[in-house]
Amino acid sequence: MNILGIASGIGAEKRGAELGVWDLYYTLPEKFNINFNKIFFTNATERKLDAIENWYNLTKKTQKFITENNDINEQYLFITGDHSNGFCVWNALLKKYNGDMGLIWIDAHLDAHTVQSSYSHNIHGMPISHLLGYGDTKVQELNKNFLDAKNLCFIGTRDYEKAELEFLEQRGVKIFFMKNITKQNIQNTVKEAIEYVSRNTKKFGISIDIDGFDPNEAGATGCFCPNGLSPLEIIKSLKNLVKNPQFCGLEITEFDTKKDTKNQTKNIILKIIASVFNLKL
Repeated sequence: MNILGIASGIGAEKRGAELGVWDLYYTLPEKFNINFNKIFFTNATERKLDAIENWYNLTKKTQKFITENNDINEQYLFITGDHSNGFCVWNALLKKYNGDMGLIWIDAHLDAHTVQSSYSHNIHGMPISHLLGYGDTKVQELNKNFLDAKNLCFIGTRDYEKAELEFLEQRGVKIFFMKNITKQNIQNTVKEAIEYVSRNTKKFGISIDIDGFDPNEAGATGCFCPNGLSPLEIIKSLKNLVKNPQFCGLEITEFDTKKDTKNQTKNIILKIIASVFNLKL
């Protein structure tokens, strides 16, 4: 397992998630006796669309790290700051696998604005559109192996804008909305999502935004969004995923350690990692 951290909050409205990466950078060796292979970070102060140049540089570094590893069966753990970094890591794996990859996006949001449709111009709301091939020209030129919309699936969606939903619906993306998910059906939902994104692909990955969870159980994140997923049920749903030969990576993102006064959210993250990679905690 390769572990890559991207301690960057350049894509978000408010900084903070980059600190969660550093927290886990020091915690994982203590809890699991595993170390990060690499960590990228930026002290850039640019915001909104002005941050795209730094986004480009982080993506380029990530691509280099992943493509230098020639083991096609290698599995990855990505610990990232804001969710714009999801583009960096999954773009790099799409390049490695020549686009033959599916992706599950566990998140309260759709993160599917284009540069043109975004009202806020925060790039953490744009990673999906860029992965699908609709984004900033310079960033897109790093990789022409885009994600096929039919190999993308969302779980836990409940806070989005009309333009994002229309963009995804026009491309036939599968979405499991939070309003249709219960504790009773979440494990079946995750199973269905895994089958969906892996049915026509060699590899698939999972990106987990902390705001996808119910904030009463995991509230240490920058975007507070009530009535979310049960962390316990997700942990159960992803147990021993490491044994699936098509599984290539897990991303955990948007953890703001400053808000985690009782380590509630960090403990959930550790349990997720332990469950997915079959580690003792």
